[in-house]
Amino acid sequence: MKFDLDTIRADEYLIRAYSPDEIMVKDKAYNHSIVVCIDQAPSPWQLAAPNTITRVDISALLQLITPEVVLIGTGTRHYFPPAAALVPLLEAKIGYEIMDTPAACRTYNVLASEGRRVVAGLILAV
Repeated sequence: MKFDLDTIRADEYLIRAYSPDEIMVKDKAYNHSIVVCIDQAPSPWQLAAPNTITRVDISALLQLITPEVVLIGTGTRHYFPPAAALVPLLEAKIGYEIMDTPAACRTYNVLASEGRRVVAGLILAV
């Protein structure tokens, strides 16, 4: 799935394309799970499958910025992580949405384009 964005500033990290084995942010392709936010280059998210998400993995999403909302893309299918893994978001009073990775990519672009402080943890295909 390719995304068409009308205006992309050079310093913004928006998702340009997604496929089950690759996420393109700006002009760089990633073939592993990543954490992305608008003003910093994506970083690896050491997570291969949604059924292995832990508190540590969720805490990693809060290291780049203090987000308004966190998006968790769980691969090609929707998977809700265990409640215990989401405790860092609840304690920080940060909203979150869990969805499949294609939906998370689209939602990230919309929220980031609106100027929202959003972080997305994106798992590649499962």
